Amino acid sequence: MRINTSKLSDLSLSVLQYLVENKYSEQTQEQYRCTYNQFKAYLVKNNINLFRMQDGKTFIQRHYGIGKPNISRVHYANLLRRVSILFEFYEHNKVVTKRFVNYQKGLTSLQVAYEFFYDVQNQRNLRIKTLESKCAIIKKYLFFLEQRGIKTISEMTVKDVYAFISSKADCAVSTKEYILYTLRDALKIFAEH
Repeated sequence: MRINTSKLSDLSLSVLQYLVENKYSEQTQEQYRCTYNQFKAYLVKNNINLFRMQDGKTFIQRHYGIGKPNISRVHYANLLRRVSILFEFYEHNKVVTKRFVNYQKGLTSLQVAYEFFYDVQNQRNLRIKTLESKCAIIKKYLFFLEQRGIKTISEMTVKDVYAFISSKADCAVSTKEYILYTLRDALKIFAEH
């Protein structure tokens, strides 16, 4: 799919409006706005009148130096998400992947961690129900951490993990097993990045 570069400003405004309506943090809104302004400047500078997703990937690699030691996969996934949403709005006039609906409310400082977990899971091409259930568990876990005053994943301790697991003591055995499975997956993802 190719999009006329002249439509980028309107598409960007649509996405930013979506972020406001869905109560994304001001920091996230500003990050999207900044990326879109830089992307537009890149397209104009390179005389690209019709852009594809590949142009977005090339922009990210060139502008942000993806592949260099100081750029993490987390950062790359977030940047890629910002560009891919433009295509969703162009084709459907909305976000099709329903990324944060039902999971975002309440999260503040750990929202970025949640977004990253979602991106990793989404790239695995899971069934929608599996994706939603895993994200719901991790959203609850991150909210639990925030309630304990934790603002970054690096502040989390083993005691926090055990406290969350203990809070699920009344759940059915199968539910607890799925929570543990999902939590192990998330902790591995967070530790690697």
